[in-house]
Amino acid sequence: MTEMGHVRPDQLQLLRALPSWKGRVAAAHTVAREVRADDEYRLDAARCARVGLSALLLLLLNGRIAGVTGIFAGVLDPAGTDRAWRATFIAGLIAAPLSAMLIGYAVPVPQMPANLITIAFAGVLVGFGTRLSNGCTSGHGICGIARLSPRSIVATGVFMIAAIAVVAVTRHVVGG
Repeated sequence: MTEMGHVRPDQLQLLRALPSWKGRVAAAHTVAREVRADDEYRLDAARCARVGLSALLLLLLNGRIAGVTGIFAGVLDPAGTDRAWRATFIAGLIAAPLSAMLIGYAVPVPQMPANLITIAFAGVLVGFGTRLSNGCTSGHGICGIARLSPRSIVATGVFMIAAIAVVAVTRHVVGG
């Protein structure tokens, strides 16, 4: 902790007294990976441009917002008349990383909690939040902000505040 985290010995003593200390120790094996990822990450403007370009093309050519949750909900809607493009879009989201992996690109493996109940509960919360805000992070955060939609700007701010709060509670209170 003192070397990698640049934590002074007196601060370390205070951290050890916290109820979350056991959780921090249990998660310590991930610190090196996180530091390495942080050191290796470089903002790739071309990658960001491709995401923005694909959202713009969907809007210009199809008149649709690239909100993944809304697109997926439309695939499941039995009364939907535009399910073909939606299914193609979702298939592309799945096929793209698989294709990249097949041609040799490194595809990161997501770090998932081992507890399936936690994953299911998180999924329900995300689904509830998506319905509550009438959209997801891709629809509001990428497309809505680009259109200067006040509702999307507020929704994205709420998403970010909630995410910061969850990480703070998880890492510093619960100790995960």
